Amino acid sequence: MSVLTRVWERIRRRRRTASSVELLQRAERYRREGRFEGGAALAREVLRREPKNALALLLRGYLHAALRDSVAARAA
Repeated sequence: MSVLTRVWERIRRRRRTASSVELLQRAERYRREGRFEGGAALAREVLRREPKNALALLLRGYLHAALRDSVAARAA
């Protein structure tokens, strides 16, 4: 297999899924930018993968509070 063929195969491969840490970093960045809905969605994805992730629970609660959604903030 030539070098160009190997490079092309790597380019064509699907991207790996983001890790929970990467998702939480992105959610925190969204929070700082005021994009609360997007951050909450990312925190929700982390909690789907890891239901007891303390950072995701804290961030999700904060984001719901920022959105003035007190019921969801208490549930988080």
